[in-house]
Amino acid sequence: MKKIVFLILFFGFISCNNTEYISAEDALDAAREFKSACLTGEIQKALFYATKTEQTKNKINNIFNSYDLLSSNEKKALKTASIIIHSSKEIQSQYQFIISTHLSEKLDTLYIVNQDNYWLVDFKK
Repeated sequence: MKKIVFLILFFGFISCNNTEYISAEDALDAAREFKSACLTGEIQKALFYATKTEQTKNKINNIFNSYDLLSSNEKKALKTASIIIHSSKEIQSQYQFIISTHLSEKLDTLYIVNQDNYWLVDFKK
């Protein structure tokens, strides 16, 4: 009986920790969720909000390789960073967002596409 209770608790704990991400409602939501994932070191979340091309996967891997080299204090600061949207515009059925954080003047450009009714970051450019 104790084994059954243990197994029920164990599998209940695992299922509660199973993270499922919610699809972005629009292009801005996709850009914000992707950038947030990059700032908090959540590579699986970043991959969820991105197109499934090799080019995009390689770019995300490069982003997270750089993230892994940061000190724990730098990572901690990024987790609380505010995302700033400097501009957005639609260009031939995709959206371009110029974004940064309050910690850095470096601007990032994200292109968001609607692919099979999902808003996703695309690094074709």
